[in-house]
Parts: sequence; structure tokens; C-alpha cells
Amino acid sequence: MELKDLTLVLAILCVTTDAIDHYTVVNIHNGYNKRKAIEKDYTTTIIQGNHPFDLIGNLTSNLDAYETRFENLVDKLENVTVKLDICEAKLDQILRSIDGNARPRDCNEVQNLGYTRTGVYTIYPKPGVKGFQVRCDMDTTTGGWTVIQRRVSPSNFFRTWDEYKSGFGDANENYWLGNQAIHMITFQGKYKLRVDLTSFENETAYAEYGSFSVGDSKSNYTLVVGGYTGNAGDSLSELNHRMFSTKDRDNDKWANNCAQSFTGAWWYKDCHLSNLNGDYGNKNFGKGINWYTWKGHYTSLKITEMKILPTNE
Repeated sequence: MELKDLTLVLAILCVTTDAIDHYTVVNIHNGYNKRKAIEKDYTTTIIQGNHPFDLIGNLTSNLDAYETRFENLVDKLENVTVKLDICEAKLDQILRSIDGNARPRDCNEVQNLGYTRTGVYTIYPKPGVKGFQVRCDMDTTTGGWTVIQRRVSPSNFFRTWDEYKSGFGDANENYWLGNQAIHMITFQGKYKLRVDLTSFENETAYAEYGSFSVGDSKSNYTLVVGGYTGNAGDSLSELNHRMFSTKDRDNDKWANNCAQSFTGAWWYKDCHLSNLNGDYGNKNFGKGINWYTWKGHYTSLKITEMKILPTNE
């Protein structure tokens, strides 16, 4: 009973009857105080958490419920991500099947689409990755070769790790496709490598390798190569399983930096029999564009091309 209610009751009793005595008034007052104490104890019990509807328990239960909902959302998000990957792969297959919007993965697929002239084309070696331009050699042997390196005139190939990673130059002239791009292409299937060489006396030779791939960035673009045939001699197989090195990233087995010492960038060991990214025209020992088993370490070559082609072997 509120205080104002008690006052009203007392007023009514006082007006309507003279029979009320002091004992009655005392009992009414005591009853009010008792009820007030009970309400206070009830409130205290709730706050202290001893009541069946205790607040802390409710908060804990709500927190557990929200945590469960969050875990469910994470699971749903992972499922959506997987579905998106599947859809992306299916979309890529659909785009590849439409001639007008074909997405060739290499120059061999460019050739299969009916393009037979050597030149620069766009390829898409990985779903979801933006396409990039490459030089396609449609004239050597069967054609369909994806050119990953080309030297035809004086050019600066004494470059940094990041430049070799992303690629540089002009695909119509001198260029390095890029280690990351070479990795993406060669890891989508089995490829072979052909190296075409031309001297300043216009002599020609070639070396072909039945297996060729380049690892990812975590492997420092490790070379895997083997199965030599050709007439230039084998100046590359010794570098099998060697990591790529540049003037600012030394991954060779030599005490010094082979790339720095021989003005290039390559899969050096200690140091090289081949240095196709060496200094154009440099006739000093090992510093030019060398293929040792053909022209030695003192002859810098005039033209070189490295190109790859898928193989079913």
C-alpha cells in the first residue's frame, strides 16, 4: 500500500466512524511497513541473482544464444564461399565454350580458337584472375607456343625481384612474362620448354625439355626441368630444383650473389651454364646472354626465346 493510499484510508475511517482506536491505527501502520520490507527484499533478491528470474543467468543465456547464432553465420558464410568458387569455375567453363568470349589459358588454346598468326594475345590461366598479354609463337614447329622470355636487341634485364615477379618489357620486343604468370600457366597442366638461340653470326640452335614448371612465390619460383633434346647442348638441367635469384634476392648456392656478379637474374646454382637474362652484348666471362654448351661463357647471344607448350606426356 502506498503512503497516499494509507492516508486516504485513515481519513475515511476518521470521518465515518468514531469506533477506530489507537490499536487499529498501529496495526494498519505495521502492516504497511511489513509489505514495504517484503518488496525491498524481493528487489534485493533479484539483483543478487538468487531469484529464479536472476538477471545474470538471463544475460549468460542470451550470450550463449548469440554465440551460437554467430557460429551458424560463420558456417553459412563458408558454405557461400565454397558455392561462389564452384560458380566461378562453372562460369569460366561457360565463357571458354563461347567462341565470341573465349578465355584461352595459353597460346595453344588461342591457336585452337583459330588464331594462327604470331603476335600478342590475352590469356586467362586461372579462374577469377584478370587476363594478361603474352606473345604467341604460331610458327615454330606446330605453333601454339607461349613465349615467356624474349631478347632481340639491347635491353635492361638486370632487374629486381619484384620486377621479375610481375614481369616487364614489351611482348613485341624484349620481355620477361613474369614469374607469377609463368607459375600460373605451368601449374595448370604439363608443359614442355623450348629455347631458341641465335648468335650475332645468325647461327641458330635450340634446346627442348620434355618437362618444365615454375613453383609459386613461397618456393622462390623453383625451377623443375628435365628431358633434354636438341642441338644446342644442355645448359639448363643442372639447375633443376634451383630457386630464382635476382640482384636483390640471393637464392643461389654460391658464397656471393650470382645475379649481382653476372649481371642477370636466373635459377643460379654456383653459378651458371646458362644466363639468358644477362647483359645484352657483354662479352666478359659469364656476364652476357650465355648458353655455355653452345657458345661458351664469353659469347653473348643476339636473340633468345623461351617458350612453353602443353604436353600430354
